[in-house]
Order: sequence, then structure tokens, then C-alpha cells
Amino acid sequence: MTMQVSKEKKNISTALYFSIVSSFLLITINIVRWHLIEIITVFLEPLVELSIGLVFLASLISGLVYCVRTIRNKKFAALMPITISIVTILIVCFVPFTDIMLARDFNSNLKDREKVVSIIKTGKLVPNISHNESLIALPKEYAHLSKGGGEVVVKIEGDTLKVFFYTFRGVLDNFSGFAYISDGTALYQGDFNGDFHQIKKKKEHWYWGGSK
Repeated sequence: MTMQVSKEKKNISTALYFSIVSSFLLITINIVRWHLIEIITVFLEPLVELSIGLVFLASLISGLVYCVRTIRNKKFAALMPITISIVTILIVCFVPFTDIMLARDFNSNLKDREKVVSIIKTGKLVPNISHNESLIALPKEYAHLSKGGGEVVVKIEGDTLKVFFYTFRGVLDNFSGFAYISDGTALYQGDFNGDFHQIKKKKEHWYWGGSK
């Protein structure tokens, strides 16, 4: 009898531990997704997400099986693992992690991005990438303001200066970032050679755009 009780407690602990760890990993990957892409590239990051997703799925199935097997004898304990997994799914589905991280990025780095724009206006920062006359490689102290290499895109159209800071720099036309438009007009389809499917005004002169 003692051995059976001990075995049941071990099963509870294992199912609960598996559920907590997999849920923690799934929420964490949603929080740090864009930082992880910056570190290990857009090609490897999806593999990490897939691996964590499979671990979470295994945990979900394990928790469901455990619940079915023990619900009659241990109602509360039987429901705990599967409940944690369900709550985690709801958090991942309904908490706008990307929007939260973008808002934090924009607000915390706005002053530094405005400094970069001011330096560009003075002419002290000019395109300096040999293969692309629209790119500026930012000085080291400002490189963190534009993901994917610390480069910004600059366009001058008449008296209007447009500067694009990457928040995500994928392959081909797949990118997103914050755009400064000096004359206060909007970020338009085709600006910075982007096919923007999403454009949001952040404040006067500043927009966020996501290109396919």
C-alpha cells in the first residue's frame, strides 16, 4: 500500500513538473522570439520553436492521459497538469507578446533613434555600404537600434527624409521596422521597397510597418 501511494505521488510530481517546464518554455519562446532570431538567425529559430512546441504537445497529451486515469480518485491533483497546459495555451493565444515587445522597443529606444535621425540630417551620417547607396551602417553605440546588422535604410524624396530602422530583417522582402517620415505624412505602400501588409502610426513622424 505504501509503495502504491509513493508511486502515485511520483506520477503526480512527474506530470506536474513536465507541464510546468513545457509551459514555461512555450511562454518564454513567445517573449524572446525576436531576440532569439537576432542571435541564431531566422533559419534556426523556427527549429527551436518547433522543438518546444513538440515538448509542450507531449506534455499536453501526458497531462490528459494522467487526468483520465486518476480523475476518479484524485480530482484536484488529476486536473492540475492539464489545467496548467490549457492556461498556457490561452496565454499564448490571447496575450499580444509581439505588440508588447514592439511597444517596449519603440518607447525605450525612441530618443536614441531620434538622435540618429538628427545626425543624418546634419550630414554626419551618410550611406556607407558600397553595394547599396541607401544603407547606413550605424556606429557601434547605435547599432542595437536596427536589427539584423545595425543598418538603416535612408530615402530622400525632395525635401522629405525617410529613415527605416529594422525590428526584423528576414530574407528578400520579408522585414519590419520603425520608419521616420520627416514631413509628417504616412508610411506608404512601396516605401523602402516594401510590400507593407501592416502599417501602424506610433506618434507624429513615426510608423511601424511589416512587409511581406
